Amino acid sequence: MKMLKYAEPSSIFVVVTPFEGTCFGALLEVKLEEEGSATHKTQPVLETVSQFTTKDLGRGMWKFCTLDSMLYILPDGGPDLFDTEVCFPKCSGHIFNIETRKVVTSTKSPAPKWFGTHVSAYGKIYSLSDPYSSRDLPEPSFEQYDPITQSWQELCSFPYSDEYGKTQIQGYAVCAEILLFSICGCKDNYGALWAYDVIKNKWRPVQVDNIGCYFRGRAVVSDKTIYALSIFPMVVVAFSITSNQNEEGHISYSTGSLLQFDFPLFIGWRSDQHLVHLGNLVFYLIQSGFDDEPDVRQPVSITKFQIVGGREINVISSTLCEVDLGDMGPFDVQSCFTVSSSWFPHTVYAGEWEDVPEEVNAWEAVTLTEEAIASKEVTLAEEDIVYVRKIGRYINLGKQFPELPQAIPVPYQAGIDP
Repeated sequence: MKMLKYAEPSSIFVVVTPFEGTCFGALLEVKLEEEGSATHKTQPVLETVSQFTTKDLGRGMWKFCTLDSMLYILPDGGPDLFDTEVCFPKCSGHIFNIETRKVVTSTKSPAPKWFGTHVSAYGKIYSLSDPYSSRDLPEPSFEQYDPITQSWQELCSFPYSDEYGKTQIQGYAVCAEILLFSICGCKDNYGALWAYDVIKNKWRPVQVDNIGCYFRGRAVVSDKTIYALSIFPMVVVAFSITSNQNEEGHISYSTGSLLQFDFPLFIGWRSDQHLVHLGNLVFYLIQSGFDDEPDVRQPVSITKFQIVGGREINVISSTLCEVDLGDMGPFDVQSCFTVSSSWFPHTVYAGEWEDVPEEVNAWEAVTLTEEAIASKEVTLAEEDIVYVRKIGRYINLGKQFPELPQAIPVPYQAGIDP
């Protein structure tokens, strides 16, 4: 697999969801110095890139998902707390351009769901209903959005059952061929890991030997190891997923050995944390929180660390910034990302696609955006085939193949392996 080289990000973007106030979400920016540390000396108060209000985007409940340099603002389900009857959001989603800092367009929304999780992976967005709510909703409960065709496609439904009636999706990881979901309950430390096979469109349970493998938030996958925030406070976990195939051809998954890394408690009440990967096992741990009497500002802690020797953490820098709440109330951090990591989310194989020119199948391929290529922040070998997602074309040494709007088709509908 070809390695992509790109410049270190100049900023970390933080998506927050306030509990009160005039906006339902905001995008914050943590500016970084050349060595990657937060510029706390010159930026004690984080910049608010944009606030998202119901006045501007419409009434409803919303969730955020990053794909390329775009922030997708998609309606989330759930009963309307101000009406006596249950209603689902019928408004369209929105796309916010992080570079221009403007809402550039509206997009089609996924099917109504009570509450769910949106995952950006393989150049698409996956929308999955939470287990505790989805049995009461019609299908589709699991869909994927293709930004090229601007359409949603129904996928194989999650195996909902009474067993998952009081659970919800706490975290997810984007692996080579699977989406890994961590599902946790509210009591008895109940949890489960489920793998969705993107190629075969199948769900498979994952055998878990240690409850420490249950995680929350978006995990980071590096060199076949999953790094994530544990469901237990202030702990980062590392583990692997192993696949096995029996004589009948059925595939099963299990977790490997578990490592845990502890961090000090940032704040004593309502602490929230998210993980951002810079590369070379260098991470940012973003933490925020507030107490019973929130002030006009809310603290945000940015810790840069590296995992060395596979078992130790080397803290590179630690910074404490603040957010001026202004019209916002106290907030939770929903997600964190860097612009460069959102430009280059994944590397994929051309062999996974159908109806592709023979020349493309002969090589490994990488998926990029026009901006990434134009910025010259990425170095490609001469034999690389580049699929430019925005224009739907393959590019090889300046030669463009015919436009292929369906170049990455939706996998066929399939059930669950026994």
